[in-house]
Amino acid sequence: MMLIIPGVYKVMGVKGANVYLIVEENGLSLVDTGFEGSDDAILDFIQGTLGASPDDIRYIIITHGHPDHCGALPDLIDITEAEVFVHEKDIELVKKWTRLSDIGFINKLRGDEIIDVLGGLKVIHTPGHTPGSIVLLKEKDVVFTGDVVLVNKDGSLSLPKEEYTMDMMREKESVRKLAQYDFNILLPGHGPPILEEAKKKLLLMLSKI
Repeated sequence: MMLIIPGVYKVMGVKGANVYLIVEENGLSLVDTGFEGSDDAILDFIQGTLGASPDDIRYIIITHGHPDHCGALPDLIDITEAEVFVHEKDIELVKKWTRLSDIGFINKLRGDEIIDVLGGLKVIHTPGHTPGSIVLLKEKDVVFTGDVVLVNKDGSLSLPKEEYTMDMMREKESVRKLAQYDFNILLPGHGPPILEEAKKKLLLMLSKI
């Protein structure tokens, strides 16, 4: 397990993207799920390490519809009663990369919603990597960036690879949009967390693109 900041863990042992578990008194929330098969590691952590139950998962928030971020969603849906949040423009991608056919139960995001996690996470629509990519922001504190911004091994920030990105011009516009907000901690979809001066590092990256 990896405690990043109070109440927020990075789940170890998942396949694919980083999976974050937010632990609060009123329940648990997942940001992304990893590839198909990652549900085992997620549930082992919830039950074995936290001593909690899958029923304690309130929310599953998908940052975008690529399989390394949403692949384990069907299995988690089968064994929890969690509410699921996906941007409306990535619903078709989620259907493509998972075995979900009935998606009527999914809460379809559009951007600017506030999800009742960590005192209020703002949904920011950041298209480019995919049509419905989002970031989740607790202003002046922490941002979950999915693949809109990645972190390299040396702690520097980078854009996602162009071959996996729908529209790199829109992706860059979305990063500029993110730079309008204030945050200190950045939790990426890939790479190690940035625990201080994340906004400064984002501005440095923007100066080079």
